[in-house]
Amino acid sequence: MNAAYSLLTLYPDAERVDVLCVGVVVLDAAGLWHVAVLPTADKLRAVAASAPDRLQLLAGNLRQYLAECDTLAAARALLARPGSALMLHEFEGVFSYTSESAFATQVQAIMAESVLPPPVVGQNIKSWPRTTVRQHTRARLRRQFENMGIMGKSADQLAEHKVVRNFPVSARHGLTAEFAVKNGVMHFTETVDFDVAEDSVRGKTFEAQAKCLVLRSATETFGDKTQCHIVVSGGGAQHASRTVDLLSTVGHLYSVESSPEMAAYFDIIARAAGATGQIGAS
Repeated sequence: MNAAYSLLTLYPDAERVDVLCVGVVVLDAAGLWHVAVLPTADKLRAVAASAPDRLQLLAGNLRQYLAECDTLAAARALLARPGSALMLHEFEGVFSYTSESAFATQVQAIMAESVLPPPVVGQNIKSWPRTTVRQHTRARLRRQFENMGIMGKSADQLAEHKVVRNFPVSARHGLTAEFAVKNGVMHFTETVDFDVAEDSVRGKTFEAQAKCLVLRSATETFGDKTQCHIVVSGGGAQHASRTVDLLSTVGHLYSVESSPEMAAYFDIIARAAGATGQIGAS
């Protein structure tokens, strides 16, 4: 038997653009809806003090609300009404199960990887600070663009076909892309590093959601011809398949560990910047 699922997201504060994943919505093989949510509102209150605290009641009400829907697409459309704080993510996954316990195990696994905050890593485990890790791949790309002679110093140089950093894709929401270059078509690049302890990989889902929001906003702002790229690094990606699937819904993925993939990526960016013959990952 197969079940389809999608992630339940919430705007905890109408005055901010933060979007948090608070649960998973599942449609089982019998056409019944299941909703699993965060056990507490602690994750939400880190963003908005006024966040709702009766999440379990919300889950029960949502199951009844979706009773008339027979697909995830219908449920997504139902929740997408004006002013709604709850939404279903565009990503849809499928899993197989043979019993109720197997079904519950699969839902718990999705919750653990995509919804629940990562556990606190013990002090005896050495890992890079998250801010340092997050900048690692971004710094490597910037250095390569500089070596290729296509790195710009300000957003104004976009018109000169230079790669620019922190390019605003939505001034209204304060969203910026890590890299952008234009030559007829807008190219945007985001990075995600999975060079973290295995227990912390689940936390990358939250970062991936933010990257998806940026790239989806970029596409909405600059049109269907927009090209979105996501460069990922680290062996931890193999432990976050659903997070990688989530990223693949908004752009093309390239792995730093794959020379052919990175060569293809730099070739695309070099052509967009009008530079050829200088390609190679450092």
